[in-house]
Amino acid sequence: MLRLNQLSVTPFKICTIIILSSILIACGGSGGGGSNTNTPGSIGPAIETTFSRINYSGAAPRDETVQRYRQEIWSNVSMETRCGGCHIAGNTNPAFSDRGNINSAYDAAESLINTSNPGDSRLVTKVAQGHNCWLTNAGSCAALMTDWVTQFSNVATGTSFLSALNLQEPTPLKTVGVSRQFPALASETDFETSIYPLTELYCASCHSETADLRQQPFIGSADVQVAYEGARSKINLEDDDASLADAVSRLTVRLRDESHNCWDSNCATSSQAMHTAIQAFSNYIDPTVVNPALQISRELNIDSDGQAAAGGGRVETNVIAKWDFRDSTIDPNTRTADDTSGLEPAITLNLVGNVEWLAAGGVRINDGKLQASTTTSAKLYDRIIGEGEYSIEAWVVPLNVTQDGPARIVSYSGGNDRRNFMMAQTLYDYDFQARSTDPDTDADGAPAVSTPMDGDVLQATLQHVVMTYSAVEGRKIYVNGDLIVNNDPEGAGSFENWDRNFALVLGNEVSNDNQWQGAIRLLAIHNAAMNAEDIQTNFDIGVGQTFYLLFSVSHLLEGTAFEVPRSYIVLAIEQFDDYGYLFNEPFFVSFDTSASIPDIPIEGLRIGVNGNESEVGQVYGNIETVVTQALVDANEGRQVLSTLGTVIAVDQGRTNDNFFLSFDLFGDEETVRVDQTYTVPAPQASDDEQSAIAIKTFDEINEALSSLTGIDKTETDVAFTFEAIRQQLPVNEDIQGFVAAQQLAVTQLAVSYCSALTTQEAGGSTGYYGAFDFSGTVTSSLASGGAGRTALITPLLDNLLADNLADQPDRATVTGLLDTLIDNLGTAQQDSARVESIVTATCSAAFGSAMMLLQ
Repeated sequence: MLRLNQLSVTPFKICTIIILSSILIACGGSGGGGSNTNTPGSIGPAIETTFSRINYSGAAPRDETVQRYRQEIWSNVSMETRCGGCHIAGNTNPAFSDRGNINSAYDAAESLINTSNPGDSRLVTKVAQGHNCWLTNAGSCAALMTDWVTQFSNVATGTSFLSALNLQEPTPLKTVGVSRQFPALASETDFETSIYPLTELYCASCHSETADLRQQPFIGSADVQVAYEGARSKINLEDDDASLADAVSRLTVRLRDESHNCWDSNCATSSQAMHTAIQAFSNYIDPTVVNPALQISRELNIDSDGQAAAGGGRVETNVIAKWDFRDSTIDPNTRTADDTSGLEPAITLNLVGNVEWLAAGGVRINDGKLQASTTTSAKLYDRIIGEGEYSIEAWVVPLNVTQDGPARIVSYSGGNDRRNFMMAQTLYDYDFQARSTDPDTDADGAPAVSTPMDGDVLQATLQHVVMTYSAVEGRKIYVNGDLIVNNDPEGAGSFENWDRNFALVLGNEVSNDNQWQGAIRLLAIHNAAMNAEDIQTNFDIGVGQTFYLLFSVSHLLEGTAFEVPRSYIVLAIEQFDDYGYLFNEPFFVSFDTSASIPDIPIEGLRIGVNGNESEVGQVYGNIETVVTQALVDANEGRQVLSTLGTVIAVDQGRTNDNFFLSFDLFGDEETVRVDQTYTVPAPQASDDEQSAIAIKTFDEINEALSSLTGIDKTETDVAFTFEAIRQQLPVNEDIQGFVAAQQLAVTQLAVSYCSALTTQEAGGSTGYYGAFDFSGTVTSSLASGGAGRTALITPLLDNLLADNLADQPDRATVTGLLDTLIDNLGTAQQDSARVESIVTATCSAAFGSAMMLLQ
């Protein structure tokens, strides 16, 4: 079930904890807890970080506004490593970081703050340009500054609906224009003769499925359709008449500005060749003109017109490190992810190996990891060791449910067998290892506590996972807001045996020997054990940057009995993943608070992208409602039109996709619709044909072996074996997903059933193998061609092979294979114990084979 982010935004307070003493950390230096060298598995140089507490002893704040400025902005920017190194009295104006008088500091800052649109504040735009950014990426500093200004603005302007969201009217209002759209199939374009010859020849060594180090998108794939799908989001169709200098297609920009894999000695030549190819491709596609019969809103784009939701309401009171991977915090050139907790020292993660950014925010780990230096990772040690508790909070998408190891999702460690804590995956389970002074745990934090084996808790989908530790209650695990593990058998302890020289790593071990594959959308480390209520709050809010698109509809009402100036239909939107946008809860609002709102009928709202109504996802198409003054007044100036959410497919990529709304009826403007014929989307490109052969799933395998052997599923050894290897058995019928580990599990279960059957028969029962002699030797009981072999093999095949199937293994061939197996097994000792072993092995070979497994 798709979980939608809540629309409402509750202001929250950014953590403004200030470090209590000056910390000077340098490579090779020392501090509390041991030597601060940049090992083990360190990535990048050690960082010298100074972060001093600002002891304010000046004049008292003159009013509540100044006090809120001190709390929300000044306390975060006034230290010398940030703005306080320059912007103080007697140094650089404006002195908004002045530490002598908070009132004059606020007076200097007032003109630099835009409470209506915090992102446009001069405080934000200046650091966004790289001015004295204290992190590796200016976008990260801008994101933090925006958050701080937003919190101040929410208080300063009140908490009414519009002010809390910081919504403002978009300018200019844009009419839905003429645009080009990518056809679904490469064969419907000249991609194969324009762009593809370049990507196939020069990009395939990395950007293809067969490359040694596979890098998505697969624009150099041998399959032209796969290459086309990968290239679409990197092409701007409006580059058709742009000069090379003005081109914005990512394929061109990478060559022109970043000298990425230029195939000519002069990158200008390579970039011009790509630009020319894109222009030829673009000119081949005819522009789309919006249907003139539609009643449509104005047009909006997420990047240029979207208004970021303020704060989001997450509980982050005790956050000491956070990576939210927002678009603005991503720097693909330096391959780093910034810690946006605002608490120094920032733990910068370095992307190593095949790790890629997600358009929706986050990282996808294919074959690599994200790792910090031991120097900055020591912040976790310093901030947790004295608290006696912590939480690891993550939004993750495991690639599959077959990863073992355990595969490392998050680890604060020094190698494969020593760590402070770890969040990991073992098949369907989340594992939590936590080092403490508890005598029952070791230096690896083992034994782990895990989600129940029979619960199938871990799934290959977006999940909110929180692991908490406290010195009183030990370890707990929450998944999607639910408390899954609440009984830590190892009890609890303190952290005196933690190691300060460990490094934080995501997706693998520091020693590179426990790869995890999947996506991480957000990671936060708290130096407190989160309670159930706060975890539920963060789960309900969801993950990903939410924006608001304000679609102007005033022109549809102008000059009619329903006229309402400055009226909009607003939707929350976020990029759900690389392939879709999540729209949520449309509502009507007017910025003219003096306007009288008549009863406005609205029917059939649909979402359009790039000149066409989307062919799927139109859940608002059945809306029939009336906007009224009473409902608007009762809901702080807005009226919700639907509480539903929907996903609309990405067309040309976030930068290029322009959205509009259309209506069957809006006021007295009506669209007369006729049945439309939609094209069927092309099947997703795949390297393999879908197999017509299916396999049994875990429960079906268990049922089949019970039926074949006559052994009850509840028999002690059988039941124990099934529970132990259940998660290793196939979970779906697709034979293409069948792996060697699953075959091993099938064999183990077959051996368990056959062993129980042999014990039963050797004990005196003659119901299955008839007159077979279990008391003889291999020579007497299993002589080649003798009655014993017939008595053994015949009931196995009678149960395994049906009489009414036209297509199944040949009985004589299978008999020959089992005969050969018995011959190979019968060369050792000749006692009756050996006879029982051979009977069990023959039964297991038959019942653990594809004859049983295939549907």
